[in-house]
Amino acid sequence: MYAQTVGPIIGVTIGMEVITAFVLEAGFIGLMLYGDSRIRPRTMALASWMVAFGTLLSTIWILSANSWMQDPVGYEKVTGGLPRPGR
Repeated sequence: MYAQTVGPIIGVTIGMEVITAFVLEAGFIGLMLYGDSRIRPRTMALASWMVAFGTLLSTIWILSANSWMQDPVGYEKVTGGLPRPGR
């Protein structure tokens, strides 16, 4: 029941975290791990910074999802329907 009720709200936040983690972080961590002697030092530095930035974004999304679960405000529960954004 909980997942059905809050899924349309919390699913977007978790979806953004998944996109951030798997697209941004995974792509650049591959460059960091396997491109050590194959890419220029500037490219390696850029990959390191992008992994750090992706980790920061991922942390923000997870914390915002957890914060919303602790204090669920900003939506209006409609009787017999899905929650919708508050006014």
